[in-house]
Amino acid sequence: MEGCEASRGCKQATRSFPSHPRVGQTTTLQLRPYRTVGGKLHPALLPAGTKWRVIVCRTGAKKAVAVGVSRDPENPYVWTGSFRVGARGAWTVRIVGDGKDSLRVDVAPRSAARTMWDSLDRPFRIPTIRPGTSCPTSTPDPSGDLTRLGTQERRRGATGPAAATRSR
Repeated sequence: MEGCEASRGCKQATRSFPSHPRVGQTTTLQLRPYRTVGGKLHPALLPAGTKWRVIVCRTGAKKAVAVGVSRDPENPYVWTGSFRVGARGAWTVRIVGDGKDSLRVDVAPRSAARTMWDSLDRPFRIPTIRPGTSCPTSTPDPSGDLTRLGTQERRRGATGPAAATRSR
């Protein structure tokens, strides 16, 4: 089933990670389809066999490269793929058949200075929790010892990484 056909009536949110890749760096693409229900956007669960035609090309160029996209096994509402670009400048990611939605990706030179943000700019993954399953949490430390989190203080009665404190 073609993505454009299967997603008729859908809007797509497309993101790349990192958002400003360097030349030659692998860039992850996430596609999230949404349907409008009652005037609000809701995640759309499309069949696993849905085939998206996604291309990436240098902005203004005629030659495009296809990007393989498949449904994420951990989250059925997310479709992922990856690509690499060989030249700096503005690139466009587009879903074929959806003329209005495209994503501009600005590619920096390979030698561009790295920032702290570079290590944080990665795909956002939230595991899907089946209905009726309890929310996963870490086990509380009965002694309230938070030193494992980098703080030297112990809070009486604290059961997690956050505890109320008095302002000084």
